[in-house]
Amino acid sequence: MAASFVRVAFFKCFKEEIMKRPKRFLFESMESFSLSKFNDPPPLVSNLAQGKAFLKHLSEIDSLRARRALTLIMQGLSLPDNGSVFEIGTGVGMIAIELNLRGYKYQGLELVQENVNLWNTIRLHYGLDGEVRLQDICEMESIDQQWDGVFSKWTFEHIHDRTKALRNCFRLLRPGGRLVILDGNSLDPRVLWKMVVVRPFKSKGRSGGLKWLLNREKTYDNYGEGWKGKDEAVRSVYWWRHEITKYGFDLIEASTVGAYHPLTRNSPFWPFLGSVFIVAEKPSSGS
Repeated sequence: MAASFVRVAFFKCFKEEIMKRPKRFLFESMESFSLSKFNDPPPLVSNLAQGKAFLKHLSEIDSLRARRALTLIMQGLSLPDNGSVFEIGTGVGMIAIELNLRGYKYQGLELVQENVNLWNTIRLHYGLDGEVRLQDICEMESIDQQWDGVFSKWTFEHIHDRTKALRNCFRLLRPGGRLVILDGNSLDPRVLWKMVVVRPFKSKGRSGGLKWLLNREKTYDNYGEGWKGKDEAVRSVYWWRHEITKYGFDLIEASTVGAYHPLTRNSPFWPFLGSVFIVAEKPSSGS
């Protein structure tokens, strides 16, 4: 009897959680990368590691994961024609290339100098106008331009000061502009498996495991390739739901990629599957 009561209470709780969740965007169709239609050879780059990373991403742009991420970002941003968009953590620049090819005004921030150099090579190769700067979103002081959209993908889990970063995101946006965040999900069992089991094995005990569980909010002055950041400081969709509104944003959506999978989107298990997906809007009266 007690076990039955617990099961009923558990599923009732999740049902209420689903019902109060912001309405999700529905995919009318999946976005595709324009670059997949190009027959030109890729650009020649001077750094072997960045070149290999770019080619790896190029080979995966037709994958479900890449197209789903692009679809979520584009639907979440809801950019006007010829709008402006700001990216935090450009990486090797696959989304940046797509936004430039679609005619949006683009600017990105990156912490790895080699990725900035890679973007400059890509920009010249494909004839793009967008700019990528070597700068930390937490350290931006002069913000004099209001953007239609700001987004990041799997970057906030490494940002060393989320408070400063989210405040600057708010400042970057025009009233009515949107912030979209795709980030790691602390409730996803695959993330825990990767960080607690696989990472310590691959790093020979240097990272991951219990060390990660106890210190994931620790800031490292020389994390990654010489930049200041955190080691996979992932959070849950529930944490993001409450956190994002502290900075003046109106919450549009707080869900996960699992909420879009046909097998799980109507189940109580979506919070545990896939990256966190956050869409927030700067109020029209915001400043």
